Amino acid sequence: MSNTLERCLAIYFHLMGLSCSYKGKSHAWFRTLTTIYMCLMLIELIAQIWSYFQWIQWQLVDLSTNQETEEPDDQHLRFYVNLVGSIDVTYKLIHILLILQSIVCRRQEQRLLDELPECKLSYNLCCQLILEVILACQICSLNFFGAILNDDPNFLLGLREILSYQAVRSRYLQIVILIARLEVQLEESVWHRIHDDDYERSRSSYTHTVYLMQCLSKLYGPSILLMNILCLGDCIVVCNVYIIISNWTESKLTWLLLLKSACAMLTTLLKISIICLACHRCTAKSKLLRQQLNARRCRTNFERSLIDDYILHIMQNPIEFDVFGMYQLNLMALTGMFLFLLEALVIFLQFVSLTNISK
Repeated sequence: MSNTLERCLAIYFHLMGLSCSYKGKSHAWFRTLTTIYMCLMLIELIAQIWSYFQWIQWQLVDLSTNQETEEPDDQHLRFYVNLVGSIDVTYKLIHILLILQSIVCRRQEQRLLDELPECKLSYNLCCQLILEVILACQICSLNFFGAILNDDPNFLLGLREILSYQAVRSRYLQIVILIARLEVQLEESVWHRIHDDDYERSRSSYTHTVYLMQCLSKLYGPSILLMNILCLGDCIVVCNVYIIISNWTESKLTWLLLLKSACAMLTTLLKISIICLACHRCTAKSKLLRQQLNARRCRTNFERSLIDDYILHIMQNPIEFDVFGMYQLNLMALTGMFLFLLEALVIFLQFVSLTNISK
């Protein structure tokens, strides 16, 4: 990957509040400026969450005063709108956690970046970059057209409201870049030394690569878990917006908002698929390394014993992206996510149908 593209991505992650450091030495004034920007972003997000809870408190007061006169349809509409708002607040809370992690774990992230080599533009990374550009353009364009159709001049205010959505989804791109660097580390430090019959140094490099993957899992595993859970929230938002638009034509929500939510959900699912595929490729390379070692011809018994110990070491220490100790990111995990998502949507649709019957 070129230096220009890497610098642009570093600036992009800084603006989203996902990173406080970059590969190489940074000046003290830059670190101070970045920390101030992160703190201002935290204050802004906390203010938005506080205003939401004030709105909820006003809604509860209004509900208690108008509970007897309020129609059942209005109660259902209030429920769906509040559910969509709660998903939005959840995104902001997770964005706050990501910013705090960037500030607190700055040195760990810096050490991890310094130990990983430059990454190449692989297929997974190109797909993530294209999706990121499409998602950013889609958010800006739909927000712009929504402001024109609704005669709303607060275009910048709308972009500020959806900053957390874009920042949380950009975390996938950040992790894919780190996994791509780890894959380059595996190829350069391990495979090349095997071809030179330097098994001891190759084993040492493999152990270091496993350690880097463990550090990567420890730093970004919890955020991956939260973002995968939020993918279910995106599907719930799409269902709720569709129900509101189809049943309450007098609401202020439009089909443009439904299109925006559906595009965000689909791109998030694609991002999850790409990152699972990247982790699966990295794990498959370690398995291929074991097969290559097993198929090598040995000149002496000592060389055979070195290879056998190396194979046993690979079997005991596989390269896997561990998500908070709960599961590994691979194609099997992706299948489980889709099945769980499908089951949750079926339960939600059954709940909606029962609600409509009770009406």
